[in-house]
Amino acid sequence: MLTVMVGLALVTQLAGAAPDTGAFTPSGLWYRVSGAGPAVLLVHGSNLDARSMAPLAEALVATHRVIETDLRFHGRSRDGTGPFAFDRDMLEVLDAAGVPGATVIGHSLGAVGSSSGAAGVQRLKAGAVSATHHQGSVR
Repeated sequence: MLTVMVGLALVTQLAGAAPDTGAFTPSGLWYRVSGAGPAVLLVHGSNLDARSMAPLAEALVATHRVIETDLRFHGRSRDGTGPFAFDRDMLEVLDAAGVPGATVIGHSLGAVGSSSGAAGVQRLKAGAVSATHHQGSVR
């Protein structure tokens, strides 16, 4: 399963646009929930948004409850005011989605934030995948 996740994470740059549906948390973080089963929170990389994780979301939705989100200062999420932290943002998304806990899978910046944010937070289980490549180098 992890091999599949790594492979799909590598092609996220090539993803087409996902429909612009979803909701916002109280502080303005955009998220979307689909599927049923064990919860997985997908966190994109820097200068990207949830659409970059679409191939992975599509592969997991048949067997998992997939929570996609745009990080603060990215995509459809609002910038917010004041200090923020990955763990608080991820927990806010889970609360808004009505999900008690999730395995977090992140790409690039999302992997760094996922692993550091999940450290010591019982509701978050780090399953981070960090993959970096040059645009167009993955086929």
